[in-house]
Amino acid sequence: MDYLWSQGMASKMNAREAATALYDDLSEYPWLASVGIGKPDDGADTIYVYVTNAKNKVLDKLRSGYRGFPVVIEKAERFRPALR
Repeated sequence: MDYLWSQGMASKMNAREAATALYDDLSEYPWLASVGIGKPDDGADTIYVYVTNAKNKVLDKLRSGYRGFPVVIEKAERFRPALR
C-alpha cells in the first residue's frame, strides 16, 4: 500500500476523494467499519475512520493525517443495513 500519512503532505484531492482513497487502502482490514468526512467546530475538512478495534500500527500512523487531511479514529460497532 502506498500511504501518504504525513499531515504536511499536500494533496490535490478534495476530502471526499481522500476519504474514498483511504477506504480503498484500508478495506482489506477486518476492523474497518466505515470511512466518512465531516467538519468539526474548527471548520476544517476531516476524515473519520470508524473501526471495531482501534489498537493497531496502521491506525497509529493514520492519527497524524492522510493526504493532507486530519484524521479522527472512532471506535464503532460494525454497521449493518437498517431493517424495513
